[in-house]
Amino acid sequence: MRSCLTYHFVRILLFLIMLLFMTDMLAQEEKWKLSKNKKGIKVYTLKVNSSKLNDSRATTLVNSTIDKVLEKLNDVLNHYRWMDKIGRSNILERVSDHEFYAYYVAKSPWPVLDRDIIAHYKIEEQSPGTVLLSIVGAPNFIPKKRNKVRIKDLVSSWLISDEGEGQVSIVYQHHADPGGNVPEWLVNTAAEENPYNTLLGLIKQLKKK
Repeated sequence: MRSCLTYHFVRILLFLIMLLFMTDMLAQEEKWKLSKNKKGIKVYTLKVNSSKLNDSRATTLVNSTIDKVLEKLNDVLNHYRWMDKIGRSNILERVSDHEFYAYYVAKSPWPVLDRDIIAHYKIEEQSPGTVLLSIVGAPNFIPKKRNKVRIKDLVSSWLISDEGEGQVSIVYQHHADPGGNVPEWLVNTAAEENPYNTLLGLIKQLKKK
């Protein structure tokens, strides 16, 4: 009898935990605010309680394939050509076909110092027709450089899904703290503009032969 009661108690407890988790996820989804809707790109921002900076999420639907999008995202040497405010990009180390470290220099308006970023990429298939690129900062992977502020807090992702009929959806989500003395209004403006310009740049690259 006692074991039966324990079993039911555990089931109820697990159900309540799952319910709380789903409620929290739904509440977070409702907090995303549509900030920009232009040229087929939607940008949402989210105020995170643990940070004074906004997170961002940009979405679009393009005529392409997952392989072509992955080709552009794997081509780190050319990221500076289309990623917003990136002045330099190169590979530091390729661990495997699905994991690598990249280095970026992000241009800042005067008198703010340029930032540099070490991004640790991992690529994994979430399900048939859906690929996730997760990116986290690895600030200690190489020594700091002079006249650059190293970005330490970075969490981003690219979710690419095959929607059929020659189209793929792209969801680019980004959180970064630039560190140093940067006005909050400037950072939160960038949270809207940077993902938009980056997706727009990627779309233009995908249209090239």
